[in-house]
Amino acid sequence: MKLFIFSLFMLLSVNSAFANESKAVSIGEYSNMFWDAGEDPHCLSGFNLGLYKFNKEIVGRIGMANGSEEPASGVLYDIKYEPKRHYLSFKAKLSAGSESVPGIIKKDRPSKELLEFSGKITSNAVIGTMVQKDGYYLSEKGTSTKIKLIRLNKKQNLDLSLEEWENMKALSTTWQ
Repeated sequence: MKLFIFSLFMLLSVNSAFANESKAVSIGEYSNMFWDAGEDPHCLSGFNLGLYKFNKEIVGRIGMANGSEEPASGVLYDIKYEPKRHYLSFKAKLSAGSESVPGIIKKDRPSKELLEFSGKITSNAVIGTMVQKDGYYLSEKGTSTKIKLIRLNKKQNLDLSLEEWENMKALSTTWQ
């Protein structure tokens, strides 16, 4: 009987461990977004960043102000994290709406933004350089900005499996 109870306990423990590993755990939410104070607030400037961990893999998403009620957002890819140096880098592709270029583009097209971040993550902030490039002209240098995203008090876990996250990342890192 003791062997049966021990075996059952071990089986439940192993299943519980695998169940915990199948969902993302929040590392932190960071932001420097500035919103207007009107009745219908709009995001005027800045970024927000959510970092999560699946087992040993770091995943995340970023939002970028675009003057609307909802920031443009994208899934992080090419994430590099070195805990000993507190180094963090990533890329994200997103669209901040539609754009038109008089004399060049006859109708509106979705914007394509490539964000490339390189910097450090501390206990209360993500600090570094964000390079923003036009996805239609990736060979151009882009705009480089020093940013500091402050850690927010909230932690938001993702209710996605690693497989679901990878599928979402595959869709979001491909421009149409």
